[in-house]
Amino acid sequence: MTAEESLRLSKWQSARQSWNQRRLHLGLQNKTISDLLPTDLVMEIFKRLPVKTLARLICVSKLSASIIRSRDFMKVFLTESSNRPGRLFFIFKRYKDSFLFTASLQTLNPGEASVAMTHPAFDAEAKNCSSLHGLICYATACASGLKVYNSSTKRSTTLPKLELETSVESHFLGYDGIGGVYKVLCMTDQSLFFRF
Repeated sequence: MTAEESLRLSKWQSARQSWNQRRLHLGLQNKTISDLLPTDLVMEIFKRLPVKTLARLICVSKLSASIIRSRDFMKVFLTESSNRPGRLFFIFKRYKDSFLFTASLQTLNPGEASVAMTHPAFDAEAKNCSSLHGLICYATACASGLKVYNSSTKRSTTLPKLELETSVESHFLGYDGIGGVYKVLCMTDQSLFFRF
């Protein structure tokens, strides 16, 4: 162990000792910070955090995971995030590859450069995209079904394959505010023809 590492370790141990002594002095030896803060205050703090930080907090404790996964927090977080500046999504195709770029609307002032960020986890040959709240629903060219891509976590989820006699020609991503769930409407080629 180097001198720098041993110094860090001793600082950490002294900080931990001092915290434990304060807890004993205040009569908090069996209480955690979550016992001292009301849940609505914790939710108020959590709703201002970015998605990446919330994903890490899920792993910290069962209490933080239950708060973040609760339907009430999801509604509050969705409302809070809709008040933030939006993002533009661009999908460029080159040969058989698709590239997703995002840009913040806040930085799109005249004369100001905007840096786009690529999302390499986005599947190649994506087509027929629709987006909502940072989620992008798309079909792949290999007809393996529909996928939903979360631009915050940079992960895709494959939706269950539909048992249809015809192929899906169009799909639309929507949000059911009453049930609090995202839904995908699929239209087949037969449903596109109308008779009068």
